[in-house]
Parts: sequence; structure tokens; C-alpha cells
Amino acid sequence: MGDEERPVKRVVRYTIIASTASAIGTGIYGAFKHSNGRSPGFLAASAALNTGIASATFFSIREYAVTPALASALPLARMKSPEIPSDSLTWSALRMNHLLDTCISGGITGGLLHSIRAGVRGILPGTTTGAFACTLLQLLYNEVGILRLKWVARSLGEFHQAEPVPPSTFERIFAAFGLQKLSDDAYLTLLKQSRARYIARINQLQVEMEREEAKEKRANYTDSNAQSRN
Repeated sequence: MGDEERPVKRVVRYTIIASTASAIGTGIYGAFKHSNGRSPGFLAASAALNTGIASATFFSIREYAVTPALASALPLARMKSPEIPSDSLTWSALRMNHLLDTCISGGITGGLLHSIRAGVRGILPGTTTGAFACTLLQLLYNEVGILRLKWVARSLGEFHQAEPVPPSTFERIFAAFGLQKLSDDAYLTLLKQSRARYIARINQLQVEMEREEAKEKRANYTDSNAQSRN
């Protein structure tokens, strides 16, 4: 299995996080504002269920279909363009992380779920809304990650040893589902491992492309020799 996390784990983790956040936010909103006599617990459970269905659909599409397809297609296009240093990891690259596959997956999910309720007429508005909303959320998530990296960089420069911090309420909730909070060092290591996997995949595809081109050249050379003999 190695250090690479399986897609099913990412789907489950992200779905639980999204459902939990939706339930907490809706429950707090329902506690301060009554909605047709429904209790905050009912609203929270309903929000968690709906968000869970949408999140599971979205993350399954992204992790199992869209992201692998883009990982195979984009490096081939990149090989035909000027080379970009593979060891460079800029803030712009971090801001663009997963934006394309999130946009596509959000559009597919939005069109699919909205068409179930509104029929064929709901495909276009659902696709547009889903793509926009998911891309915006992914962009905000990336910005939070960048802020965290900057904070970690400053902390590593200022403190040699941090005092242990007791787990928060949210961390205890996530721990109950078997989810562990990544430390700052582990988060940086995970980013480096992800980058290394993408670089290795790009190099592998480039080698395969060079082999295919060599085979085509040999085949063309053999055909030309056969024709000249005839």
C-alpha cells in the first residue's frame, strides 16, 4: 500500500468533514432562528444527510474519474509545451491545486443531482451552480492551506519546540470517526509526497511516449526499406 492514500479514504474523510460542518452550522442557525417549528436537531440531521449524499457523489466522481483522467491527459499536453521546473512549487501553483478537477466534478455532480429533482431542464443550471460553488470552495480551501504553510514557516523560524496543545472539541469528534489531525510537519510532508508522485507519473508518461515514438520510427523505417526492395 505504501504512503499513498487510497481514494476511498479521501472520499470518506471529506464526506464526513463536510457533513459534520453542515450539521453544526445548520444546528447553530436553527437554535437561534425557528424554522417552521422544526427542532435544531432535525435540521442538523437533515443537513448532514443531504450534504453527505452530495459530498459522497462529488468526491467519488473527482477521486475515481476526473482526477485520474486529468493526471493522465495533462502531462501529455505539458510535454509539448516549454518545460517548467518540476521542483518548483509556487504560491500560484498551490492556489490552482485541484481547481480544474473540482470545477468539472462540481459541474457533473450539480447537473446530476439537480436533474433528479427538476428533470432535464435542471441539468444546465445545476451544472453551472455546482461548478461555480465547488470551485469557490476549493479556492478558499487552498487559500487556507497557504495561510497555514506561511504560519508554519514563521513558527519554525521563531520556535524550537512548541508546547503540547490539548485536542479541541472538533478534533475529538473527528477522532471518534477514526480521523487524525495532521501535524504541521506531516502536512508539509504530505504535500511533498503528492508533488513527488505527480512528478514520477509525468516522467513515466514521458518515457512511454518516447518508447511509442521510437516504435513508430522503427516501423516506418522497416516499411520504407520493404517498399524500396520491391
